[in-house]
Amino acid sequence: MIKLIGQKWRVLIQMVNDWFLTMDADPLQDIHQRIRRLEAAISQMEAGRRSTEADRVTLSDGDLGL
Repeated sequence: MIKLIGQKWRVLIQMVNDWFLTMDADPLQDIHQRIRRLEAAISQMEAGRRSTEADRVTLSDGDLGL
């Protein structure tokens, strides 16, 4: 009887262990990657906007760089 219970527990533990091994290490990895790409795109847009705003300020001040 005790051997049978121990055997069933080992089977159950092995099944749970196998199930955990099949799961993703980071189930939100896709979301994290999308957020990083979005942040990179926003920072590139802001960098481009800053460079064009600097050009506008220079031209609006009348300084032609001479």
